[in-house]
Amino acid sequence: MKFSEKLPEIDKITDSLCSYFDKDRIEQEAKDTKFIQRPRQLTGMAFFSICIMQGFGASLGIMCGALGLDFSIKMCGQSLNERFTDNAVTFMKRMFEQMLQIELVKLVSMDFLGKFTGVFIQDATIIKLPDALSSMYKGSGGSAGKSSAKVDFTMDVQGTACQMDIRPGASTDNTCKVNNPQKGALYLRDLGYFNIPFFNLIIEAGAYFLSRLKSKTSVYSDIRGKKPLDICELAKRLKPNEILHIPVFIGSRRFVPVFLILQKLPPEVVAVKIERARKDHQKRMTKMAKHHLEWCEFNSYVTNIPFEWFPALTLIQIYGIRWQIEIMFKVWKSIFKIDTVGKIIPNRTVCILYGRLIWITLQMKIFRVYKVNIYGVSQKEASELSAFKQMNEHKKQFGKAIVSGLADVWKVLLCLLYEVIQDFAIKKNRKDKKAPLYNTDFNLIT
Repeated sequence: MKFSEKLPEIDKITDSLCSYFDKDRIEQEAKDTKFIQRPRQLTGMAFFSICIMQGFGASLGIMCGALGLDFSIKMCGQSLNERFTDNAVTFMKRMFEQMLQIELVKLVSMDFLGKFTGVFIQDATIIKLPDALSSMYKGSGGSAGKSSAKVDFTMDVQGTACQMDIRPGASTDNTCKVNNPQKGALYLRDLGYFNIPFFNLIIEAGAYFLSRLKSKTSVYSDIRGKKPLDICELAKRLKPNEILHIPVFIGSRRFVPVFLILQKLPPEVVAVKIERARKDHQKRMTKMAKHHLEWCEFNSYVTNIPFEWFPALTLIQIYGIRWQIEIMFKVWKSIFKIDTVGKIIPNRTVCILYGRLIWITLQMKIFRVYKVNIYGVSQKEASELSAFKQMNEHKKQFGKAIVSGLADVWKVLLCLLYEVIQDFAIKKNRKDKKAPLYNTDFNLIT
């Protein structure tokens, strides 16, 4: 079978990548952001390339060596260090934002999720930064440090679209907004993002959400808020694994119509949740309230997905898709070492951070296409961890493709990576693999 038959979108993917890495376009962006204001030995393309290909651990000497090898540019470390200016940060930020906007292809909808125009999962991870960046990225203090960045990431599990925002580590997730919700799309977010105005925004946009219910949220059986419901009492009436799926209203002033899903958990799962909750409280040096113990006995969700679309158990399993993003964060830190930041000047730190995120986003978009196509051809599932390890081993080939800007070079690389992932990054089949009867999300409900 020809490669073009395995990956029929190869030409479109190549065109998108060549357009993004076009030298003339990048040089123009460098001028527009005033990173390049007059002819210099260090070009916008060369600077952009080393920020992507060199991680936080790369010294100025290594970067200068890369400039000499790839671009025949001779610079000393001090001269290069001086080029990490505020304008350089603006330049790299713009390039990062443009990488996020690239959608290589629109992937085939996932079976029962075909009702939605997109399925977006969102979460955040924290990167500890040097204290010198505390004025720009304030940390939450303690073991988290004086300076840290919270990378807020949203990805469409049905395609290659994604969004990423970098904000201070001390900021809270529930203030993070979704820009222009897509009509007909489904949004799955961690409990930390629980926000009733967000649910209103999604409903008004004609989109859908599925979220954990935060404890102490006011829940009513009527739109006027006159008949409050006791969630714990409702759950106590259920048998283990029994599910309640009913229409309710949540809020305190403006009551939002949603469907409530309650699932009573079996004793062994309750024990695990309680143990994890206790450890979390010990870590925070706080006392676990009786109310929290009661909430460990069941799972609770709210959604505006029409009642007749899916059984309640299917909705619970759909929420489990959100854990794909946790795998991505593991990849970022274990393979791409995004949280390994040395003591370097602030602007250099931020430029390389944007470069690392461009590098990660590029590989994630390519992998998403491979994953769906490999499954379509062989019904085998590619492993994220194994695939990104393989892709990261071909860093030099990526560098050559980026510097060359040639479609043929990109095609050779894309073909090589596809074959490598297909041969060496496939998950092993588990004979006992079954869909869970309950979601194993053990986050402490606060």
